[in-house]
Amino acid sequence: MADFRYRHPHNVAGKFYTDLRCLDCVVCREAAPAIFSRDETLNSSYVSRQPTTREEIATCEECLARCPCQAIGDDGDGGDWSVPTEATGKRT
Repeated sequence: MADFRYRHPHNVAGKFYTDLRCLDCVVCREAAPAIFSRDETLNSSYVSRQPTTREEIATCEECLARCPCQAIGDDGDGGDWSVPTEATGKRT
């Protein structure tokens, strides 16, 4: 599972997020293009909008399960979003 400390700096606060282990495989962006976006600088995906419907939440949960590098997390609602990310642009 993703590590909240190394979350992508462009994630919006909420339950779902990505960390910098993302390999830019497009699985999440193809399944949920309204939720996940691509950062051209870091060549990785991030959560640009939190899901709001049951269908969107289910799709995000499916993305989490299918992520080949386990870069999607669903525990962001328990994290302190005011603490800066330790993301350095390097994959962990």
